[in-house]
Amino acid sequence: MAKETHRNCQAWPNAPSRCQNCPTTPATLSRPDARALACVELSCPRPSPSTLVWGEQRPHKMIHIPTPANDVEARPPATEKTRTPASRTLLTVLVVCAALAGCTGKRFEIMTDAGNPPGAPAATDDDGDTSDDSPGALTDDTAVTTIDEDARSQDAGPPSPPGPEPSATPDPQPSSPDATTPTPHPSPDGAATPPSPEAGGPAPVPSQRADAGTEPQPTTPAPESEAGPPPIEPPPAIGQLVADYESGTITLGAFTTGASANDPTIAPGELPEELEGIVLLGAGDYTIGTDLVVPEGVVLILAEGAHVVLADGVTLSVMGQLYGLGTASNPFTIEGGGSAGFAEILLAGGRSELHQCDVRNGTTLLHVEETGLAPVEIDHCTIDGWQETGNGVLLGLAEDVWIHDSTLGTDAQGAAASSAVVAKESMFVLQNNTIGAMAPAIDALDLDDCTPDATAKVVGNVLVQGGQDAIAVSNCRMIVANNRIEGFDSDPDLASCFEAKTNAQILMAGNLMANCANGMVLYNDAFVLLLNNSIVSATRGIHATDTAQIKIVGNVFWDNTLDLSVETDASSKVEHNIIDASGSDNVVSDPLFETRDGFDYHLATGSPARQRDYAYAEDVADGTPFEPSEIAEVLQRDLAGASRTLPIIDFGALSEQ
Repeated sequence: MAKETHRNCQAWPNAPSRCQNCPTTPATLSRPDARALACVELSCPRPSPSTLVWGEQRPHKMIHIPTPANDVEARPPATEKTRTPASRTLLTVLVVCAALAGCTGKRFEIMTDAGNPPGAPAATDDDGDTSDDSPGALTDDTAVTTIDEDARSQDAGPPSPPGPEPSATPDPQPSSPDATTPTPHPSPDGAATPPSPEAGGPAPVPSQRADAGTEPQPTTPAPESEAGPPPIEPPPAIGQLVADYESGTITLGAFTTGASANDPTIAPGELPEELEGIVLLGAGDYTIGTDLVVPEGVVLILAEGAHVVLADGVTLSVMGQLYGLGTASNPFTIEGGGSAGFAEILLAGGRSELHQCDVRNGTTLLHVEETGLAPVEIDHCTIDGWQETGNGVLLGLAEDVWIHDSTLGTDAQGAAASSAVVAKESMFVLQNNTIGAMAPAIDALDLDDCTPDATAKVVGNVLVQGGQDAIAVSNCRMIVANNRIEGFDSDPDLASCFEAKTNAQILMAGNLMANCANGMVLYNDAFVLLLNNSIVSATRGIHATDTAQIKIVGNVFWDNTLDLSVETDASSKVEHNIIDASGSDNVVSDPLFETRDGFDYHLATGSPARQRDYAYAEDVADGTPFEPSEIAEVLQRDLAGASRTLPIIDFGALSEQ
């Protein structure tokens, strides 16, 4: 049997590859960017391959639940006699006669598929055996039915002892589950348990033998096939769905489908002031007129199509859990109903997830505070229209936050006047998001004081237009890789694509930074290892001051007023770049980008940045706080997702097309 692992083992970035060799009980997996996750190995009757390529959308997998085996396969094969066309014709006549109350005045019996009444010995013919030697050989007081192949496919089950004939109930054939059809509940090991009569399952179809009596009793043959479609089973209760999802027994898709199939616990309208147990809001309009608290131990679920409107200044505080289960075609929405917007949505409890959503028109739209190691995931959401005194997402003392494949602050109708993400004393992964249109003098991502001894990640994002800094970091160990950053130029001295200051330890690889006032600005004792980035069309490519340190290898600098500005107290090591600077094997040359007008900085044929003779050996990591394995990992693909093959790769963020 193929194995399928817990969804989180493959979903979270850089978890051990496919959680191979997981034990059957929960185990701890270390994730360098966030909390340890529980990995539960599940048995699955067929392989469901799925891999997560770093920087791509996370796939959802379906856990197949096997259906019970057909009883026909388990019981002994029937020993029906071979019939000729003539015998079938005669049989039909005899059966019709029996149905009309006995045309010969003798009793007729419907035989079993072995050709004998239940409990009777096998009949012998003139040869002394049980075979039928002559066509249409029937006795004068016995009629034998044949078993049609369609009828054989039904779960008839073994014959019952003689007695009153109960009503025949066809055994429905369960269908294979899919993402939209309710499925039978799996057992804890992931496999469905076949129903049995003792457990309330369907009973075998009784024998079709006629009742015994003093008077001849006509018998009516059962129709050859009246099985019909299987009955539709109700979806699992919402509480069971939550338990199954949190244990890893079902996928997010099954959880979403099951929640939508359940009746909401509260009808559309004004939400009550007190919530208990598991609260399911279905498709429809809900309103919150005053501050509302979801207490500890309570689970609030927003199914697809749920629309929640908060009055001006209202706070929704989730001290328990929040699951938002929208779909691409029918997201759930939360918005402020007035011009001032709601105050905030506070997640300050246990595990919470928001999938496929639209959240807008509030001061701070999502505030994740003091969740510790409880995981919080936000994906495929539009987070927009926050007020200038707030933020899109605010993180504080949250050590396991994953925001991915979402859009923040790009709606022209919204007031994206503050940072898209502010993180304080937290650990996070920001992946594959589109972030833009920040107001002047505002950082798009303001990331400070990360959780010690862990690595935050900002990977695969697009940040465009405006703001003081696209990414500003201090007191963090962070990987910034494969981001596309453009147009942060509001302040010619301070605005930059990237800023690092006090105690920042940054590995930057594969980023494209274009049309910013400064490509990078480094202060105080920040350390940056800069590998295979492209910095173009800036006033200053890199400006380092105070005691900042920078190691620059394999990058492309072009069309900058000044490629590198290093003040007296700062230090730099510059080698193997396309750059206007002294150092080891640096080249001053046009990198021959494919085209610049379309923001396409692939390397054209003949580019001096292609296949440079420099091997990324372990000495790249020497003198840095980063391991060779971390460096090799971020260099596996370029900004466009093309594979790179170490040790010799093209310079810059993009290789040849």
